[in-house]
Amino acid sequence: MRHRRPNVARGLANKLPILLICLPACGGGDSAGGPDGNGETPDVIILDEEQAPADRSDVSYVGNLLAKMDAGEWTLGEGLVATLQLFSGEREADSVLRHTELLSHEGTGIFLMAEEYRDDGADADARAEISRLLDLLVFSVADLEEMAGLGPKSARITTKGAAERCSKFFTGEPPGVGACLEQESTMIEGELYRIFFPADPLPQAGWTAAHVALAREAMQDAVPKYNELSNANGLAKMPPVAMVFSASNQGGVWGKTFPNPPEACAISVYTGLQSQPPDRFKQLLAHELAHCFQGATYPRQHAVQLNTMRWHFEGLAEYWSNVVYPEVDFEWRFLKKLEAIELTTSILFGRSYENFLFFQHLGSTIGNDAILRLVGTLPDYPDSDLGDQRDALASFSGMAQTYHEFVKAVTDGRVEDTSHALIPFEARAFEVGLYGKATPYVKVPLLRPFGVLRLLIGVDEGKRASLGFDGRGAVIESTGPASHGKSAGPAGQVVESVRDPAGRNWMQGVPSEIPEEECNTRKIILVATSSEPNAGFDLAVPDFDDVNDCCLHGGWVVNNDDIAELSTAGIGLPVSVSGQFSATFGTDGHVGFLWGGYTRAWSAQLPDADAQYTMTLNGGGTQSYSTRNANQLTYGGPELTPLQSETAPFDQIVEPYPVALDAWYGDVETTHLYECEGDTLTMFINGPGKVFDIDWSRVN
Repeated sequence: MRHRRPNVARGLANKLPILLICLPACGGGDSAGGPDGNGETPDVIILDEEQAPADRSDVSYVGNLLAKMDAGEWTLGEGLVATLQLFSGEREADSVLRHTELLSHEGTGIFLMAEEYRDDGADADARAEISRLLDLLVFSVADLEEMAGLGPKSARITTKGAAERCSKFFTGEPPGVGACLEQESTMIEGELYRIFFPADPLPQAGWTAAHVALAREAMQDAVPKYNELSNANGLAKMPPVAMVFSASNQGGVWGKTFPNPPEACAISVYTGLQSQPPDRFKQLLAHELAHCFQGATYPRQHAVQLNTMRWHFEGLAEYWSNVVYPEVDFEWRFLKKLEAIELTTSILFGRSYENFLFFQHLGSTIGNDAILRLVGTLPDYPDSDLGDQRDALASFSGMAQTYHEFVKAVTDGRVEDTSHALIPFEARAFEVGLYGKATPYVKVPLLRPFGVLRLLIGVDEGKRASLGFDGRGAVIESTGPASHGKSAGPAGQVVESVRDPAGRNWMQGVPSEIPEEECNTRKIILVATSSEPNAGFDLAVPDFDDVNDCCLHGGWVVNNDDIAELSTAGIGLPVSVSGQFSATFGTDGHVGFLWGGYTRAWSAQLPDADAQYTMTLNGGGTQSYSTRNANQLTYGGPELTPLQSETAPFDQIVEPYPVALDAWYGDVETTHLYECEGDTLTMFINGPGKVFDIDWSRVN
C-alpha cells in the first residue's frame, strides 16, 4: 500500500496546531473503513481541535491576562493586580506583558474585571490590593467636578480631600491652590458632554487644545449616529458623558470606559493615545463612546461578567466606531490576528475585538437594527455563561444560515466595510490531498458551535475524486471553487471545480460527483459550520479514477500540410491534401471526428498509363478517448464511420494507405504521444523514417 500520510500531516501542521491522526481505517461496520476497489485499505484523516487554546496575548491587556492564566503563570487575582500595577506605574511592562506592542491598548476590560473581582473574588489579599489600585486609578464624575471647582463641593477645592485627589491625578505633583482641572462642555441633542483636562499652569502631560478639539469632534460625530440607532429601535439614547484627559501614561493604555454609570458615562483617556494620528484618535474615542451607547441601550446585557460578554462587547464597539468613521478602518489591525488564529479558536466566543468582522458582515446583510435586536436577546442575568450566550445567538432568527453565509464571505474575502470597500482578509483552509488508489476519508468528530472548518481538497494530477458527505447534528456545508484566495494550492493538483446550475460561486451541500466542465479551475473548498453543539461529519471518497486532460476539451482542426507530409512519406509519392478534418474532444470521454470534402490526391505510375488517384472522406463519427500521464492520448472504437468514397479501385493502387491516417477513421485503437497547450495540440506519429509532428489548432 502506498502511504502519503507524512505529506498530509505536514501540510496540515503548517497551517495551525491541531490534533491530526492518520491511520489505516478499521474494518467491520465502520462505513469509512474497508478496502477500496483495488483491495487496499484507505487512510483515515481525523481532524480534531487541540486542547491548548490559541495564544491571544498580543491582542489586548485582557488577552494577555487570560493567556498567562491558561499557561499557569497567574491566577485571575494575581493577573489583575499585576496589570493594575502596570497602569499605576508600580510595575514595568516587560514583567507583565508577553507582547509590549498590543493590537489594542484599551483598559476597559481590565477595569471591569477588576471591579468584578473586588466584589466577589476568591483571594482576599488580591481583593484588597485591587481595591487600593482602583482607588488610585479611578475618578468618579463627582471627583472630576470637584477637582475642576464645579458643583456644590467647589468651595472645598482646597480641602485635604480635594488636594489628595489632585495629587493622585497628577501622580504626586503638588497641585498648588485652586482647581487642578479645566473643562469644556457642549450640548449634543439635549445632553451635556464634557471634557476635563489639566488646568494651567499645572503640567499638561502633552495634551493640547488640538486634542480637546478632536475629542469634541468625536463626540459630535458619534453621538448623533448612536442616537439615530437608538431612536429607530425604541432604545435609550446616549447618556451624558464626562471624558477626562489623564496626566499619567498608565502603562501605555489608551483609554477606559465604565459603560453603566449611575450618572454620566465616565471615559478616561491616557497619554498613550497621543501617539495616534487625528483620524485614528477620533475613531478610538468613538469606540469608547460606543461602550457608553452599549450600556445605555442594553444595560442588563452589559452588566454580565466581562469574560462572558466580551465576544460582542469589544467586537461590536469596534464595528460601531467604523459606522461613525467608515473610511478610517483602524479596526483592520485585528485582521493580522485573525490570520494567525482564525481556525484554532471558536470563531466568536473565544475572541473579542476581532469579532468586528462578524458584526461588519451582519451590518451589511441583515442591518444594524437587527444587530441591536440580537443584542437584546442575549442573556441579561449576572451569572450567565458562554453556553447561555451561544444558545441565545443560535436561537436568533436565521442565525445558523446567516453565520454560514458569513463564513463563505470570509472565505472569499467578500466581507464589506461600512464604506462598501471589501475588507482585505482571506481565510486559510486545511489542505487535504487525495493521493493514489488508497483514497482517504476525513473524519471531523466535533465541529464547535460557531466555529468553522475549511477543507481544500486536492487529488493527484490526472485523477478525479467523487465525494460523499455524512453530516451529523446541525452542520451546514457548502462547496465552491478555491480560486478566490491564497488557499488554492498548486495548479493541476486538485479536484474539479464545483458551481451550481445558476452560476453562483457556492453551491449548498457537497456533490456526489464532481463535474468536469470547469476543468481550468481544478479545485474546491468545502466549508462546514454549525450553530449547535454535537455536530460533526465524515467526508468519504467512494470513487477515484482518471480524468481526461482538460486542455483537449473543445474543437480542433488539423494542419493539412502536416498530413500531406506524413502521407507523402507513407505512399512514396507527392500527396496534396484539401478540405478540413476536425475533431471535438468532449468532457464525457468521447471524441467526434468530422471530415467533409476532405481529400488526399496523388499520381501513381501504372504499367499501361498514368493514373490520377483521389481519396475523399465524407461524413463523421465518434470514438472514445482517454489520456494517461498527461502525454498519452488513446482513441478508437467501432462507432466511427468508414471511408466513404474514392476515385479508383484499391486493386489499381500499388502503395498502401498510411496506417496512421487510417486509424483516425477505422476500427482501430491507437495511442499517440501528444502535447496540448493553449490553442495548440501536437500529436507525435511514428511514420516512415521518423516521428511526424501533426499540429491541430483550436477552433472553439
